[in-house]
Amino acid sequence: MGPEDSRVKGLLLSLIWLFLTLPCGARTITVDDDGPADFNNIQAAIDDSNDGDIIEVYPGTYTGDGNRDIDFNGLAITVRSTDPNDPNTVAATIIDCNGTEAEPHRGLYFHNAEDGNAVLNGFSITNGYAKFGSGIRCDDSSPMICNCALKACSVVLFGSKAFITGCTISGTENYGLFFHGGPTIEDCTISDNSGKGIVFYNETGEAVVVRISNCTITGNDGGGIYCGGGGSFPIDLSITDCNISGNSTQYDGGGICCDDAFSGTITMTVAGSTISHNSGGGNGGGIWCSETPMPNSVTITNCTISYNQAYDGGGLYKCDWPISGCKTVGNSAENDGGGLYDCDGPISGCTIKDNSAENDGGGLYDCDGPISRCSISGNSAACDAGAFYRCDGPLTNCVISGNAAERGGGVYWSNGGITNCDIVGNFSALGGSAMFACGGPVSNCIIWANSEPAVGLPPSANHTCMQVGYPYPGLGNIEVDPCFVKPGRWVDVNDPNIAVEPNDPNAMWVDGDYHLKSEGWRWDVIPDPPRWRYDYVTSRCIDAGNPGSTLDEELLSIPGDPCNVYGGNLRINMGAYGGTAEASMPPYDWALLSDITNDGIVNFVDFAHLADIYTDQDDELPADFDRDGDIDYDDLHLLTEDWLKQTGWPH
Repeated sequence: MGPEDSRVKGLLLSLIWLFLTLPCGARTITVDDDGPADFNNIQAAIDDSNDGDIIEVYPGTYTGDGNRDIDFNGLAITVRSTDPNDPNTVAATIIDCNGTEAEPHRGLYFHNAEDGNAVLNGFSITNGYAKFGSGIRCDDSSPMICNCALKACSVVLFGSKAFITGCTISGTENYGLFFHGGPTIEDCTISDNSGKGIVFYNETGEAVVVRISNCTITGNDGGGIYCGGGGSFPIDLSITDCNISGNSTQYDGGGICCDDAFSGTITMTVAGSTISHNSGGGNGGGIWCSETPMPNSVTITNCTISYNQAYDGGGLYKCDWPISGCKTVGNSAENDGGGLYDCDGPISGCTIKDNSAENDGGGLYDCDGPISRCSISGNSAACDAGAFYRCDGPLTNCVISGNAAERGGGVYWSNGGITNCDIVGNFSALGGSAMFACGGPVSNCIIWANSEPAVGLPPSANHTCMQVGYPYPGLGNIEVDPCFVKPGRWVDVNDPNIAVEPNDPNAMWVDGDYHLKSEGWRWDVIPDPPRWRYDYVTSRCIDAGNPGSTLDEELLSIPGDPCNVYGGNLRINMGAYGGTAEASMPPYDWALLSDITNDGIVNFVDFAHLADIYTDQDDELPADFDRDGDIDYDDLHLLTEDWLKQTGWPH
């Protein structure tokens, strides 16, 4: 054999060796318990597999050794039913653990550092019995678990970042899903478990991120979601677009409980979720947050929190962080705070409606943060404060209407300032239907059509529209119909066409539209989309607020009238829409910038008020016409420009 032949032979041998040592392509391995297939049990198929293989399990009931306590052996494989997206196939492909107290077994055990390339997809798992995780247990492993139905079987994750999607966990004798770690849970239903739906701590030794989205958590006897207890490392928790309903507990937090036993930091965001018809034997039927100060943050946004029940705080209890854009409706408390109890963070853009308390604070109890741009209506308390009880933060741009209590139907014993609010149509049997024993200043408000007497132990009120007969003077106050677009009303619950007195046992409050009518421009919310329009009457409350208040978001012109042909804006409006982009704009000559007293003429009375505070410096001084924080020559000059002018409305 020549040298050339030797080289060819060596090349051929090398190619053969290379071919023999190349990895085989991914296989599909079949399993059938009673028909032709590669294997008749799941574990045997896994033991024969390699990374990338797919194990396809035909419908049937898989039980006994090899079909329980299944171990992926750290392999990156997919174990699936024949059609994981078909509920009928999932229901017919069953891993029956046959676990008992004497002979415990679970469905699967991941404990070899499996990651998201280890996939379990499309099985029913039932009759598991094990101390931790009778259905599936993961220790320091993070598989992907999809489209599985666990009945009377729980899932436990220790140190796991598993991805769980499209699964149902129901009928366990304890919790449904328990974890230490940072899993992602999507599109799952966790229901009808004898304990809590989801329980988690953080004892991983590191910060974790937990994401729960598009899940239904319902009918669990120990509450919906429980977070906290024992751990000392941060948790970043997000609950998004979930339905947490019909859960109950004999303790706190029927829907969500954020426990004070947790010693680390919880950053929790609850957004776009419905938290409804939950109950707590303690406090916080919907959401309960820790009673002890912690470096925690809970943000609740665009949620519906409705028809929950508890002793205190039927809807929310001790949620001291921002609550915005939420509907808190129909919650009830056996004691105080039908809607919210001791929630001291800012509350904005919320609807707080038809909540009730058997003692005090039908709507809110002892909520001391700023409350702005909220509608608080139809709430009731058997004793004091239909809407607000001892809420000492500022109230701004709120509609407080149709609330009822024995005393203080609207605002009771609250010492924060009340600015640009409508307090309308409230009722109390013993007086103070609008306000009772409120110590903060009231300005730019409309107090109208409340039962008499409307105010008990009155606060200092200025530049406010007071219902006729209010006996206490104030600077710039007026007593005239505010001309709401559509006032709210008390009607018969059985026939809304029948008007009744608010103390009628069948009385129900139907809220209205509290924009102010104007011959200039008024925001109309009825069309879709809303638009600017005009009326044939103009409210005296337009451009009648404190001349020293900034206009904030009030428009100087509207898109349909950029040159202000039909009206202009000089001063902030009274009422809930004053200072907002929906404030009505009056026709020309309706108001005067320097008319401090709101009597329709600028004269020596207005000059005397300016002279009394000349050179003073502060925010929103009534003679600070240029709104620069001090009373000086510039303000005097503006007053002289209006001297002896009169407004366009009849005097």
